[in-house]
Amino acid sequence: MQEPSAAVVFDLCLVALFALQHSRMARPRFKDTVTRMPGPFAHCTYVHMANTALFLVIIFWQPIPVDVWATHEAVA
Repeated sequence: MQEPSAAVVFDLCLVALFALQHSRMARPRFKDTVTRMPGPFAHCTYVHMANTALFLVIIFWQPIPVDVWATHEAVA
């Protein structure tokens, strides 16, 4: 079983990669490159790159083996 701190660090790195990819795609240089393509291809390029980054987060996400939240009372 993996240490909780190692899982947290790994998950934070995944989220950082996801955020970095999105921030790079928001830059004018990327937009200028993509807008040279026909409209539907430009949008599809963004969507597919965002989906790929999200799939990597989903596939490689490490569970944190510690209770972060627990309730022991019934909610009325």
